[in-house]
Amino acid sequence: MQRTDDKIIQELTRSLKVTDDGLNNLYGAIGNGIIALDSSLQGRINQLKDTKEKIVTEMALLKRDKSSFRKVSTKQVAYAMQRMKEMLLDTESEYGNSR
Repeated sequence: MQRTDDKIIQELTRSLKVTDDGLNNLYGAIGNGIIALDSSLQGRINQLKDTKEKIVTEMALLKRDKSSFRKVSTKQVAYAMQRMKEMLLDTESEYGNSR
């Protein structure tokens, strides 16, 4: 499942770039006076914006659901356990055993 999600995210990233490029090209052409902004062009811009929003939403959902396990070495676990043991045995700390 992890590989599938990664592959989907890669495809969505490519689609997002194509959509952004399309929007930027249209904005550039309008800004440079190459084409005039009419209702059909406005419709195309809105379509690209909607597509971009859908792609970004889908990517966010996939990334949110993606498990984010962090690899912890045995050395890190041993260190954490040692520190916890020291804290619990320290009678002066609020965690310590005060028997």
